[in-house]
Amino acid sequence: MDRPSKKSPTPSPRTLSVGRCYTQTATARFGNEAKGAIRDRERTSLGMEPEGLESPFAWPSTQQTFLPGLEEDRRRPKDSIYRLVPSMQNYRNNLTALSQAHNLYFVAYQGHIFAYTPRSIPKQTIPRDPDLQIYPRPSKEALSIGGYIDPDTPHVINHIITGYLGREEILVACYDDGDVVAYYVKEIADSISRTKRSTGKTHAHRQPRCFFHENVGHTAWGLAIHRKSRLIAVSSNRYEVTVFAFALTTCQKNSKRIREFCDCCQSSGNTQSSIPRRARNWRIVVAFRAEASNIPNICFADSEDGQAEKICAVDINGVIWVADIWRISQPVVQIPPSKHLILQSEEFWPAPSRGWGVLALSEESFVPVNTLEEMLGLPEEALSIFQPGSGCSQPMVNVAECLAAIPDNPCPPPMLGARAGQFFPNVLNMFHNQSLQSLVGDAIAPNFVGEHSDESEAEPEEPENDIDEPDELDDEDSGEMDQETEAEDAQQDIAVQGVPEIVTADHGGSAVLFPHPPAGLQFHQDQALHDIDEILGQLAYAVQEFQEAISSPDTPETALAQAKDSPVDQDTVMSMDDRQKSSNVTTLRRRSHNRLSTPPIRLDMAFFPHSGMIQVIPRHPIQLLEFLRRKIESNDNKEDDNKDPAAEDRLKRFTKRYHFIRTLEKDLELRSLREEHDTRSKEIGVLCPDAVTFSWFQERSIRPYFRATSRLSMVFHIPELSLVVVGSPTGRVLCVTPTKLRSPVASKTSGMWHHGLRVECILPRSSEEEACRPVLRPLHGLAVGPVQDDDRMYGDRTNRATAPKRYRLMLHYRNHDILTYEVTRKEQTGRLCIF
Repeated sequence: MDRPSKKSPTPSPRTLSVGRCYTQTATARFGNEAKGAIRDRERTSLGMEPEGLESPFAWPSTQQTFLPGLEEDRRRPKDSIYRLVPSMQNYRNNLTALSQAHNLYFVAYQGHIFAYTPRSIPKQTIPRDPDLQIYPRPSKEALSIGGYIDPDTPHVINHIITGYLGREEILVACYDDGDVVAYYVKEIADSISRTKRSTGKTHAHRQPRCFFHENVGHTAWGLAIHRKSRLIAVSSNRYEVTVFAFALTTCQKNSKRIREFCDCCQSSGNTQSSIPRRARNWRIVVAFRAEASNIPNICFADSEDGQAEKICAVDINGVIWVADIWRISQPVVQIPPSKHLILQSEEFWPAPSRGWGVLALSEESFVPVNTLEEMLGLPEEALSIFQPGSGCSQPMVNVAECLAAIPDNPCPPPMLGARAGQFFPNVLNMFHNQSLQSLVGDAIAPNFVGEHSDESEAEPEEPENDIDEPDELDDEDSGEMDQETEAEDAQQDIAVQGVPEIVTADHGGSAVLFPHPPAGLQFHQDQALHDIDEILGQLAYAVQEFQEAISSPDTPETALAQAKDSPVDQDTVMSMDDRQKSSNVTTLRRRSHNRLSTPPIRLDMAFFPHSGMIQVIPRHPIQLLEFLRRKIESNDNKEDDNKDPAAEDRLKRFTKRYHFIRTLEKDLELRSLREEHDTRSKEIGVLCPDAVTFSWFQERSIRPYFRATSRLSMVFHIPELSLVVVGSPTGRVLCVTPTKLRSPVASKTSGMWHHGLRVECILPRSSEEEACRPVLRPLHGLAVGPVQDDDRMYGDRTNRATAPKRYRLMLHYRNHDILTYEVTRKEQTGRLCIF
């Protein structure tokens, strides 16, 4: 878009203070041989011959970990540089995290989590060897589900985060094979401390306890933790979000018939379920509309009392979905993507810019300011306003001029039109990459099929060995629901009254509710095991046998065959399953008063809010696999179907309380849900196009390393600093302040000024990138956490940080270079900057 004036406007005073950039190179960390080892791994991945004498290999290897004693493992030298420098996985989400309560830094390498204790402040130096290696083994279900991004190595981490579950900080990781695991950070810290005291050095064999290990049925991407409500949410390529709600109390009725449903599974009203009583461990499956696609990131939205009320998700098409967690048969709120011409993909032009991040911001998250220039960083004369339309129901202000005014900006916004003609010849060469097909699937195909689909038009590249691409997304339609037999075999058909429909996990119930997957989704079983009905009558696992089967290196076929040879009558199976529940990994056994209460000895339950259905989760391997690979459902509830005044009032209060940041490939928006009929009374949203441009990462020499990295997918909110940090795998990070006028002001053209975003800086700054990042490589992960300074600590473990609060940003690149910053607010700015 043409700028209103040739002269760059003077930016408003910046209230954010960013410290010096500290750099730790791979050579400084691993030695002089590290640079050559990293280069040879990159050459091998591109199908080129390594330059060194030793052949590169992946480390840590998932196969070596879970199948110890392999011949190939023994042939590799133990003192090899490749056993010292970890391998990094491509095309994932965020793969680093900082503890909020301890001085710990976590990095996901392949299927492992390395825990480090940063040395020295403010440099935050990471040692060569990890203080602890964590390697959760794949679940039984994961072995059959397999990987999607890389079928050959399925148990590889896609995303890790830290956060508080009640008063305990946890570390959560999700995998390409659908596994989700969680650890208490305190137990990780204690394990490191005990090992150092006892031996003086660390050992990878001393493992903390994995208190949570479940599977969501497909490659998992987005993660969110809710502190007060004690929830873990996971999004997957099933176009849905699974919310794990742990038991917080015991069942009100001490029934002996523990397989039957009690009052805790019933409903106390027409739309409000009793599940929030949390007398059981719940798997809440939140479905969206039929047109929903893969979901890379999610977040929670709270009720007025601070409890988790809704889940917010962004799909790859850029749609924001807002759905109720607890209430039954509620419609999904949808914020469609903006379709402005300036929101086109830069890396995959002319496709629309894809959705990658979402953040729900309450009113308390916005810094109150007095003027429009303080709110957006520019005066009104320098701003351009788009009127409602192009997929957006509210006027939007273009704040690109604010980016141009940022000093030392490494990626100033380009002029509109230059990007299209400059990069289109190279686009088709980069379309067939593993990441977009793994997460986007065939959703992007319509943008490229047609007159420009001839690959012969693309420019030749340097030799490279394209990795075998995964298949397209499964053919099943995410919006179709098989309703022919949904209620015929239900134990209680009470959904008509707004009460949850309850279906048992017996053969008849589960067979009707979850039909066999279509072709392409069948379990990879041996031919002799295809007759599921025959096997179900013979399967029987005691608690110890089941746990051993999960942790053993057997293939799914072998394990199921062993189970088949161990016949036990059905009554014994039921009893064993019930006893297993008490030791299931989803049960939190914490004796301390500040941890979760011990749940009753009951089976886990599944709840589907869109339909009100409740079901016992089966624990037989094949039945559980069938549950995880069930037909994808959609939420087809409409507002007209539910004329509940109370629901309308709740939605009005919610839309008044929350605004949403949506991040795309290189752009971000601030949107609201409020729908005023009068155009002049509509609040003006914020559109920041080309915030982190792909720019010269398109260059021929480095383009292969940056495939599918144009995505603002790493989103952090730091309430203590009134700051939002957004990172891109291209290696750059935005620091943004949410702002609001103390009193709304009418625009000179149309709409009302009230809430805004002020872009403070983009890291690394241009001068720092030139000095500290001479070799350009993608970002492996962005970690954000408080500076842990023992000399100036205050508060309990949940509030440990320096005063005034300082946060560290650690940018970890795929060539193992690490850039570290400290960020704070100036004390003299007072309450306008620090809450």
